[in-house]
Formats: sequence, C-alpha cells, structure tokens
Amino acid sequence: MWCLRAIGPIPACPRPLKGRSVPVTLRLTLFSSELANYNYRETARGSTHLPNQTPLHVICGLPFEAACLARALAPGTFRVFLSGANSDRAREVSLDAAKSMPRGLMSFGIAGGLDPSLKPGTLLIPSEIVTQKEHRHRVTPKWHEAVTDAARARGLCVNTDKLLGMSDVISSVGRKAELYTTHGAVAVDMESQAVAEAAQAHNVPFLVIRAIADPAHRRLPEAALNAIDANGKTRLAPIFQGIVKDPLLLGDLIRLSWDAARARAALRHAANQLLPISLDVLGTF
Repeated sequence: MWCLRAIGPIPACPRPLKGRSVPVTLRLTLFSSELANYNYRETARGSTHLPNQTPLHVICGLPFEAACLARALAPGTFRVFLSGANSDRAREVSLDAAKSMPRGLMSFGIAGGLDPSLKPGTLLIPSEIVTQKEHRHRVTPKWHEAVTDAARARGLCVNTDKLLGMSDVISSVGRKAELYTTHGAVAVDMESQAVAEAAQAHNVPFLVIRAIADPAHRRLPEAALNAIDANGKTRLAPIFQGIVKDPLLLGDLIRLSWDAARARAALRHAANQLLPISLDVLGTF
C-alpha cells in the first residue's frame, strides 16, 4: 500500500508544498499499513468513564481519521463512530451517538477546500455549519471559544469561517468555485451537517474540527473517488485500472497523497493539543 506517514512536525501555519497534493475529501485510498491495522473498535469502546461524565462522542468518516485520535485521550473518555464515505450513514451514526446523551458530539476529519486561499493542512474550527438550503447550525459557543483560544495560544493557525455540509464528494474545481460563490463557506464535508442536526435534535453540545485535504484548485480524479466504497474501505482495482488507462493519473495521485499527509498531520496535532481541552470544557456543562 502507498504510505501516508506523517512528514514531520506540522508547522503552526502549514505552508503549501509546491506541486504536491492529495484528494482528502475523497478520503483517499492511500492509507499506510499502520492505519490499516489500527484497532478502531477498542478506541471506540474504551473501558472506564470519567466520574459523573458520559464520553465525548466523535464522528469520523474514515478509519484513518479516527486513528488520529489514538493518543489524544485516555480510553473510556471518548467513543469513535465511523460512518464511511456515506452521508446517509453519517446521519444514522450521528443520531445513534446523540441518543445516548453524551456531554458532547464532535465531527472530526478532513474537508475539501472551497476558499482558494486555504492550503492543505489548514485547521478548521468552524463557528457554524451551513446546508445547501442555507439552514445554519451554530456550534456550541462556549466550547468553540475555549478550543479556538487554546489553539491560537499554542500558535496554531485556525480558520473559524463557516463549513458547508454536502451529501456527496465535490470533485471538480468548477463545482467548488460555484459553491464558494453561492454559500460563502470556506470548506465542505459529508459528516458535519449530520452531526449538527443530531446534536440539536437531542440538545447536545457539538463542535467541528477539520483539516483541509484537497484544496479548491485540486480536481479529484474519478479513479480516486471510485477507490473508496460506501463503508470507507479501500479498493485498489479502480486505481490500477485508471493508471493503465491514463498513466498521467499517477502524478495526480502522488500530489493528492502529499495533501492528504498534510491534513493527517494537522488532525493528529489538533487531536493531541485540543481534545483534552474539550473534555475539560464539557465537564463544566
């Protein structure tokens, strides 16, 4: 498998790598063996609970996003719910996560860039989620303020503008530009809207932490999109078939993999720095 291992400590404000990038909204098939073998089930379960506190429930689309949480919190203080690359499943999972009334819900993972100024690895902690129908879901203000303040105090470069929720992957540069003009959102993902709606339906605090994977100028090749099934599992056949049909596709995938590495490094760093703070804040609710 192609490896997306971290490329060293992530800078406070990630700088772009010229000529390199990865489709992360696609949650690309370029996982390392380390991620493929990760025991997500144990992380999701945990073993103990904080006194008088139910866990933080974190909704991720794909396993490699969940793996970024591995060392951030002690077992039992959080649960991970995986939805796969499927917006309907994201709604089901988010409702399941909210029904048990945790202290908080979090949408965590990658996002596709809509704002042309945002580079791969840019950390997003949006103040609100907007839908295609212009419905707005504001994240919990106290939680958002505490986490963004902590991020900036640690020298992290954070964007707090609104995020767009979509039911499918946005693969074309033209479509990204259209959505940016129409909605004014800086990025897009397939899980955060579902998390927001579930949280508000059950009156549970919620927050979103995302990192830009594929930037606004990056097209996501069809072969890359087909490489991830609805459950988030990788299928290599579409990749190999695409490369045989168009050898230039290999270069696109390599550039996409560099972008994905940036996003993954940003998520790991954010998890380690900001999730413990989230538990402290949720303990005051």
